Amino acid sequence: MKNRLSCHDLKPLIALCVACLLALLCAKNRAADPIAEAFITPEQIMKFHEQIGLTESQGEKLKGAFEDTQQRIQGLQGTMQEESKKLAELANAGNVDEKAVSAQADKILDIEREMKHAQISLLVLIKNTLTPEQQREVRELKARPRASSRRWPK
Repeated sequence: MKNRLSCHDLKPLIALCVACLLALLCAKNRAADPIAEAFITPEQIMKFHEQIGLTESQGEKLKGAFEDTQQRIQGLQGTMQEESKKLAELANAGNVDEKAVSAQADKILDIEREMKHAQISLLVLIKNTLTPEQQREVRELKARPRASSRRWPK
């Protein structure tokens, strides 16, 4: 007589498979972003400027670039809000013109592309402004575990 598995017997196996799948998905989502690993952010420069020995000329160059990029992105954000309002107006019509909505969406996507381009250009400028030694030091500082936020005992 053959041993048959019942649905009841498979439930623990199914639960285990689902748990493993969820664990894999969570681990994949926590994987490092290769682009973020390759570049140094303005925040990291501000945080680590003393530790990496940022020179005055490097600091001035980066500060100017930070300000220029921030102004550029703020201007683009204003334009994107205006274009988004236009898209909402088109979408709120009783009968929606697909070509008009698509064209307006393309305008918004073009603005987003410009914003991303400005951000990437800034990241490239930061990296190229730092010496290889400074870049290595930032990578090491980024890799250090953060101090825990424990509170003092009462």
